[in-house]
Parts: sequence; structure tokens; C-alpha cells
Amino acid sequence: MHKFLLCIIPVFLCTGCIFSRPEPVLSEIGLSKERGALIAPINELRFQERFNVTDHEIVSVVRFDHVSNGTTVQATWFSPDDRAIPFAQNAILIASGAKIARFGIASEDDWKPAPYMLDIRAWNGESEPRMTASGQVHFFIGMNDEEVDAYWKSVPERQRP
Repeated sequence: MHKFLLCIIPVFLCTGCIFSRPEPVLSEIGLSKERGALIAPINELRFQERFNVTDHEIVSVVRFDHVSNGTTVQATWFSPDDRAIPFAQNAILIASGAKIARFGIASEDDWKPAPYMLDIRAWNGESEPRMTASGQVHFFIGMNDEEVDAYWKSVPERQRP
């Protein structure tokens, strides 16, 4: 009986290795105000980090070098100067071999001129046992060059991208 158990244990261990999913690898986060950016081909979008207060819709395109079906990708939108809770958060579950996730924010009113940040996190499965990929992008709405420079000077070195 003991010999049987010793023979079957390696089979279960190897089975776990075969069925584990590789961790997602994030390669790019871009922001666009292009009309139809939620569905437009990536090569037709112009990514930028500065927007006008009247750019009422901003879309984020998140590209992965590798991502498995069943990976959760979460986007959290912040205004860093407000030191407040995020103003928007969405999560999607990757399916059908997709390597791109898109998220959007929109406002009927003009945006408040300020620096903003988008935080992207990804992990295998629907719950978050362990985050495996992350990235952030800072963007600026209604700010000129001097205001953006002053913002970066106010941010401690260790918090800069």
C-alpha cells in the first residue's frame, strides 16, 4: 500500500505543473482621446499624456506580451493631487486569447485641470491571491508645460516613474 502512494504523489505534483497558467507580462499602457478608441485598431491610435479639459472621453489601451485566458485586469483611475480615493475602477476577465485590454473614462462636464494617474494590475483568476503584473501611467488634463514641470518637481524621486 505504501509503495502505491509513493508512486502516485509525483503524478499529482506534475499534473499541477502542467495546468498552472503562466503569469501575465505587461508591455505597454497607452492613453488616447481618438474617437472610437475603444474599438479602433491599435496602430490607428495616437497615445499621449496630455489632454484638454474638453476631451470628455479618454481610453486606455493595455497591451500584454503574455496573458492567459482567465486573467483579471483591473484599471484604477486617480487624481494624485486630490489624495482621495480613486474616482473610477473597472476590472475585466481576459478571454479568447486576447492580449489587449481597453478601459475608458468619460465625463459630460469638463475635467478639472490636474495631474491624473492610471494604475493597471493583473493576476491569474478572478480573485486576487497574488498580483503578477502591474504598471502606472501619469497623464495631465488642462495643464501647460510649466504646471507639469512644477508637478514633477513636487513628487518625491522614489515616487516618479
